[in-house]
Amino acid sequence: ASHDVDGIGTEAETLFTEGKPLALPPVVGAIAEIIGRHGVEVGGKNAIVVGEGKLVGAPAAVWFAQQGAIVRTINRETKDIERYTREADILVLGAGVPGLIRPDMVQGGVVIFDAGSSEDTGKLVGDADPACADKASLFTPVPGGIGPITVALIFQNLLTLMQLREERREI
Repeated sequence: ASHDVDGIGTEAETLFTEGKPLALPPVVGAIAEIIGRHGVEVGGKNAIVVGEGKLVGAPAAVWFAQQGAIVRTINRETKDIERYTREADILVLGAGVPGLIRPDMVQGGVVIFDAGSSEDTGKLVGDADPACADKASLFTPVPGGIGPITVALIFQNLLTLMQLREERREI
C-alpha cells in the first residue's frame, strides 16, 4: 500500500474499504474533487454505478456508500438497465461501452461521471452519449472530464505515499 498509487493492491483495497485509505483510488479522488468543487449532495442520493472494475466501478461503489449514498451496481448481466439508470441521481459509468447510456435512459438533473473511456472509430469516447449532457446538471465528458484529473491524482497519490514512507523512516 505504501507505493500503490492506483489503490488496487490487496492492502490498499482493504484500507480503502475500511475507510482508512492512505490515498484514494485516483478515479474516486477525481470524482470527490469534482463533487467538492460543484457542491454535489451525495448523502441519501441514488447512485447507480455501471461496471464493477477495480479502477472505476468497485471503488466508486464503496466510496459513494461511505458518503451515505444509496448505491446499486449494475453490469452486463443486469437486465433492463434503463430501469436503474432512470432512477439515478448520480450515475457513475465505468463499463467501457461506447454510447451505452442514451439521453432517454436518464432523468433530468442527473449527475453523470463518465469514466468509461474506450475507442470508437478511432476516437476516444465515453459510456454516455454526449447528448446526455443536455439533461444532466453535471456531466463529465470523454475525453477531458475525469481522465485528466485522475492523472493528476495519480501524481498526488505518489507524493502522498512517498511522504508517508519518509515519515515512517524517521520514526
